[in-house]
Amino acid sequence: MHSGNTFAKRTCESTGENPPKISEQPPRHNDGHRYNRRMDPTLINRIRDLSAGTPVPADDSLRAALRDLGLSFDEQNGSIHLTDVPELLDPDTITNRVSEVTDALRHLDVHFTIGSTNTHQLARADESDFHGSVCIAERQEAGKGRRGRHWVSPFGRNIYMSTGWCIPRTQSLSGLSLAVGIAIAGALRDAGLHRVGLKWPNDLLMAGGKLGGILVEVASPTPDHHRVVIGCGINLRLDTADAARVDQQFSTVLEHVALSRNELVATLLGSLLPALEAFGESGFSLFHPAWHEYDVFSGAGVNVTLGDRVVTGVNAGVDDAGNLRLRTDRGIETYNAGEVSLRPSEPHHAGLRQTT
Repeated sequence: MHSGNTFAKRTCESTGENPPKISEQPPRHNDGHRYNRRMDPTLINRIRDLSAGTPVPADDSLRAALRDLGLSFDEQNGSIHLTDVPELLDPDTITNRVSEVTDALRHLDVHFTIGSTNTHQLARADESDFHGSVCIAERQEAGKGRRGRHWVSPFGRNIYMSTGWCIPRTQSLSGLSLAVGIAIAGALRDAGLHRVGLKWPNDLLMAGGKLGGILVEVASPTPDHHRVVIGCGINLRLDTADAARVDQQFSTVLEHVALSRNELVATLLGSLLPALEAFGESGFSLFHPAWHEYDVFSGAGVNVTLGDRVVTGVNAGVDDAGNLRLRTDRGIETYNAGEVSLRPSEPHHAGLRQTT
């Protein structure tokens, strides 16, 4: 279901077989957020040199930038070197790896820091290369989670990635976030995270808690296509200070397996893009049979919170539109929204600590 070679058809108009465009962007103000601050491109290049292991002459502007980005450093003989070197995003590595699997990646934007990758993509939905475009960032200053929550997004540690995509208006968008979750979770399992699973509708979980999340947002449609932005955030590692800002139990990739950040981005895109093509052709029906394999709360007693109301029942999977099926005293009920959590009587179902 999640292999990059499983899906082969395009959903939108063909863009030809040209290689993807790559652009590396300094901090910008055009994504609608006041949080972006400009950084001198020369300063960015010096930080890239430091991240490559090259000492750089010390000065106040560099010290301030490193502190702002949360990068620890030492000074020796007038030069700065990083004590915890991040793996910065390499667009060439990513595009080369993705092109081995699919030609659906048409444009790659790499940002040093940004307000929100999702907001950036929504703002460029009218551009000709929106379909098949991907925006990734070293840091988000206004990262978005579901229901308006803040997504903790430290510099150079995790994956913050948003994909622009067009889906025919004849195809329902129901179940899209679940299909994306199956593609992402499948890629993570292939990368060695064998116990990763999904919590309806959009959370990636492992034994320690939340590993990542998916946020699907919809721009104004064209006469023929839905235009959607698929945001994906994955925790690779969080230091003590970052962890203190997370308001729920979490898990990180590097707790379980050593993976290159760039290789993992490419692996995720190599699964996600073909899955989006397939969804445009078949909708959620193609993915529905696989949901049970990834549903970490399958058969468990759960609470579904809808505002001030809490409904209790047993998780009975999803229907063919991706709605949650809940077995209650009144029979099977379906829900297309809400927060799902394990009932207190079953906090360790599927090897997971309780998470919300």
